Amino acid sequence: MSGYIGTQPVPQATQKRQAFTATAGQTTFATSGYSVGFVDVYMNGVKLAAADYTATNGSDVVLATAALANDIIEIVAFTSFVASGGLAAANNLSDVASASTSRTNLGITLPNLGVTSTAAELNTLDAVPRGSIIYGNSSAATARLSKGATGTVLTAGADDISWVAASGGGEQTFTASGSISAGALVGINSNGTISTMGATAGTPVQFHPNNVDSSRGTYKAIVYDTANNKVIQFYRDTANNYYLTCVVGTISGQSISYGTPVAYSANAHRLRATYDTNSSRAVCIFRNESDTNDGYAVVVSVSGTTPTFGTAVEFSNANMDAGDCCFDSNSNKVVIAYKNGSTAQGKSIVGTVSGTSISFGSEATFTTNNPYDGYITCAFDSNLNKVVIAYTDYSNSSYGTAIVGTVSGTSISFGSAVVYSAFNATYYSELAFDSNANKFLLVYAAESQLKCRVGTVSGTSISFGTEQFLTLVGGDYVNTLVFDSATNEMIIFFEAVTTNQASAIKGKLSGTSFFAGSSIVVAAVNVTIAGSAYDEDTDQCILSYQDDSGYNGRNVVFNSANPSWVGVAAESISNGVSGKVTVIGGINTNQSGLVTGAVYGLPTTATAITAGASNAIGVALSSSSLYINTGKL
Repeated sequence: MSGYIGTQPVPQATQKRQAFTATAGQTTFATSGYSVGFVDVYMNGVKLAAADYTATNGSDVVLATAALANDIIEIVAFTSFVASGGLAAANNLSDVASASTSRTNLGITLPNLGVTSTAAELNTLDAVPRGSIIYGNSSAATARLSKGATGTVLTAGADDISWVAASGGGEQTFTASGSISAGALVGINSNGTISTMGATAGTPVQFHPNNVDSSRGTYKAIVYDTANNKVIQFYRDTANNYYLTCVVGTISGQSISYGTPVAYSANAHRLRATYDTNSSRAVCIFRNESDTNDGYAVVVSVSGTTPTFGTAVEFSNANMDAGDCCFDSNSNKVVIAYKNGSTAQGKSIVGTVSGTSISFGSEATFTTNNPYDGYITCAFDSNLNKVVIAYTDYSNSSYGTAIVGTVSGTSISFGSAVVYSAFNATYYSELAFDSNANKFLLVYAAESQLKCRVGTVSGTSISFGTEQFLTLVGGDYVNTLVFDSATNEMIIFFEAVTTNQASAIKGKLSGTSFFAGSSIVVAAVNVTIAGSAYDEDTDQCILSYQDDSGYNGRNVVFNSANPSWVGVAAESISNGVSGKVTVIGGINTNQSGLVTGAVYGLPTTATAITAGASNAIGVALSSSSLYINTGKL
């Protein structure tokens, strides 16, 4: 080897990657060896700072904070590569010329470099990247120069000098799960492999052609029937006397088909629903405007795609101005939390489903303060068997407040209330329980900002991590969220600012923090968010919303298991084989039809880049090359 043209580069390195799937609480990971100071550690695809781990004995890597179950820990060890014989790099072209006459003194045998007396002939090289390695074989007095493709090592011919560009930070190596074509968008899976990006959302399907009156989420009442593998959607039919109506859907792939809607003759408002896994029945609660706005609950059973209503039962003979319900799988009871409009207090009651009917115990008070109309949510902690209720406390500057309840028989008792948001306009709070981390995620709106906190129940109280900003929201600030038990991720659906499109953020809970990804467009129309459910059979989410262009009800299936975008395949990669991916700072040359200077990003389906997409990832340098300048979508 003759040496280097240009500034001497850092010696090339080889790398060794090892991936581990962590057990709960694991901190130490035994590697096959590394050089101290030359190791990188990644958790679920995110590079850890040096302060987050210890790697000092050449074999073990110890995390400062214990990993969660199924966290993917990837350890990359680097070793320098030096040519045999200690070849020193040439600092200038004169050194190259000198090397051609004294190559046997360098400790290795070099072929004739084709330089006769000076390096002037090498100045005819055009576009040789700074830091490139020049090598070759020529017996001719004047070298004929031939460049190969960037990153390709060529065997020098009789009259050829070839080149290899120095490696950069814009390309990484991953193992493929499934075959991947060059130029394809790829995402990283939970096990550290990569796959071609798939559609994140199916085509929205209309479940009702008329106005379903979703103002302030009045029909957040969609559940998944795990016994019959069906989606049960409740809504308020404005075209039929505002009657409570139910329609049953069947998921196939990423689409939903519906049976015939069935109405219950009550003018219903503020709908909420839960699914009783013990009786395999859905329970819908509503404010019955046909009966002085009293609170009612009704049990629904499903056969095929036909819902059957039982007889609605009154649980509050006062105005129900806000309410929600959840299922306590420990006691097999339905818990309802609501505002009693007559006393302006927060109340709760426990219901027992039997056949197609429901009966109730005594009413309990969870706050004597005035919960704000429309803003009560509740969810069940299946780890500690507790119910958590979140509400906006109108008597306390409209602060966001939460309280823990314990069910015993047909009664419920409460601990002390805890303020989670001391902002005097905290609305649209939503709760979901992460059964993997055994934590709650509480998402709420404060003016035009969507925020969240992670909650941990202990005894009869709940504590919260630091408040986190998620995104700006538009429209009525309504959100909804579900826990994806297949990926252990929380999925938050909301109305995006400016565009008012149905969007989603997904991420994982770790400790008392929520690690959120960037927003993804789920339905590119102006919407009002209504509700969501999780299909445990196909591991997909169902978002319910009102299409504000036609004011009809629609559902869309969201594939939450879609891998998180990481880059663009730099080459074709076979299933199970490692290959190169262009990541941030790299240039992918496997594109076609691009417009130079145009910004490209990911559309709703995330199957191919699209010019001008809101989720920008890079800019076109030519018709076939894309410079990836961000990994944030």
